[in-house]
Amino acid sequence: MEDKLLQYSFYFLMVILLPVLCLYHGTPYFVVFCLSVPLFYRFQRKSAQFIEEKESRIANLESELLDIKQVKNALEEQIWKQKEILLCTSNQIEMELDMHEQARLALLDSDIHELFRGQVCSDSRITITAQHWKQLDAAINNAYTGFSEKLYKIRDLSEHELHICLLIKIDIPPAGMAKLTNHTKASISATRRRLYEKIFREDGSPQKLDEFIRSL
Repeated sequence: MEDKLLQYSFYFLMVILLPVLCLYHGTPYFVVFCLSVPLFYRFQRKSAQFIEEKESRIANLESELLDIKQVKNALEEQIWKQKEILLCTSNQIEMELDMHEQARLALLDSDIHELFRGQVCSDSRITITAQHWKQLDAAINNAYTGFSEKLYKIRDLSEHELHICLLIKIDIPPAGMAKLTNHTKASISATRRRLYEKIFREDGSPQKLDEFIRSL
């Protein structure tokens, strides 16, 4: 605003006031007028250059502002997409956890689970058949997807070793394992220790095997 006021004042002096003074007062003002003309054109060029530089700077600032807005919009869109992905992932995880929990509860409530648990707690005994073991294996794999497959990918297991792992998974204590497999408790402990060493190729305790099996 101050620059424009100065420019208008200078134009008024050169274009109106000095010519009028020259007309009425003669030579002195004419000399001043002649000397002022180059200054006028120099001032005009500088003013035009100043205005051009100012307009160029404004244009650059507007361009930078536009770039910043575009970056801001892109970041906001990216954040929104990430939130959508996280929300979908969270919902999916909750659904999977819910499904796993339902499958686990279904296993605990299943007839085959009751059969094995009942045999541990009961004085009477029934023969546990190969079909019973298959049913238990299927029920556990339904509750814990790929349980047996994960074990076989690590090491080949004998039928007895698989049975021990199935019983660990449904929290049958060592004494119950001995009863259900017709082995002694000491034999069950030895099998669990050897199985840990077979899987991890290092010394370990039966309890370490139990922890690993429960984690699958």
